[in-house]
Amino acid sequence: MRPTPEVTKLTIRNRLENGESSRKIANDLGVSKSLVNKIRILGPENLPVPKACAPQKLTIHDKNYVVGLIKRGYAATAVEATKMVNQGLTKPVSAETARRAFKEVGNLVAKKKIKKPALSLNHCKSRLRWAIEHREWTLDDWKTVIWSDETKINRLSSDGLQYAWTERGSGLESSSPQEVWWRINNDLGLHELAWSWWFGKSCWHHGLATIY
Repeated sequence: MRPTPEVTKLTIRNRLENGESSRKIANDLGVSKSLVNKIRILGPENLPVPKACAPQKLTIHDKNYVVGLIKRGYAATAVEATKMVNQGLTKPVSAETARRAFKEVGNLVAKKKIKKPALSLNHCKSRLRWAIEHREWTLDDWKTVIWSDETKINRLSSDGLQYAWTERGSGLESSSPQEVWWRINNDLGLHELAWSWWFGKSCWHHGLATIY
């Protein structure tokens, strides 16, 4: 193998000191990358290490735009925000890129949405009316009532989780529609339903059913 000229070694060392990458130096000078790395190892210990990272796909303007989509309510998830921002980009980005922008520029974190029953105004009025009608009942009155309860045990999958992007350090607002999961009837997967009803202090009936 022909020895490398000293002038080439000196050029490589100077470019390494300027912070250039081994790949770029090897391509420019027509030498192997292993030779450049060898000179780096044998050179002084204080040689700068080049940053091994790809150029960012989103500019600061793009990052502010995708964060604004979440904060202004135009998009609820990273997937939705990504679809909107990709309409103006020549090279589409992934939802993970949008999530990094949320955390880096918007100081946003994903939190689980608050689960609440979807009660209508009539539901609320009926519940209040029922509570007022029974507020004077005694313990003996309540003993004449047949009580029932049930619980659901998931066997396959879950009822799902939904998340909301909110600023770091702030809690979810229960009054915000973007941060509340209004549950109606969206049970997912195979589950079992256990129920019972009782009267006074005695349990009268109980059962278990598998729901598909």
